[in-house]
Amino acid sequence: MVRQDRDVRIYVPATLPLLQQWRQAGGIPSDAISYAVTAAVTAAVDGDSEEHEYAVSVLAADESLLLLAGEPDAQRRRVVVAVDAAANEAEGALVQLSEDIAWSKVAALLVDDVRSTNLVVAAIEAADPELLDETQLLWFAPDELDALVAESL
Repeated sequence: MVRQDRDVRIYVPATLPLLQQWRQAGGIPSDAISYAVTAAVTAAVDGDSEEHEYAVSVLAADESLLLLAGEPDAQRRRVVVAVDAAANEAEGALVQLSEDIAWSKVAALLVDDVRSTNLVVAAIEAADPELLDETQLLWFAPDELDALVAESL
């Protein structure tokens, strides 16, 4: 395991209800599944740093789909939280957060457009995240969480 001494962009898969819990608790717990560009990602993905970041965000979005499958009452939108924090490399793109991450360190929320709900449902039912390959997550500021939840109701 490689320890990061500097903050890196980390992508944490979530659901909207989970995000609300984390915000209420003050942040993201250190045991949250997390992904970042690691040496393994750089070696496996051709391209520049932007393409590496995109590949990692897609891995986190796929994991969000699995979280949604386990939360039948959650709104059918993949969610990924982008944070800048220190982490320890685990395996592949997986990293272990060094500590709980304060909500104030959240840089952005990546969320499916509400119009993608039917595609998300189909991907969950088929257990096939590739059905969403052409569906990109939209970026939102952390203070837009309440509006995102209300939009889906």
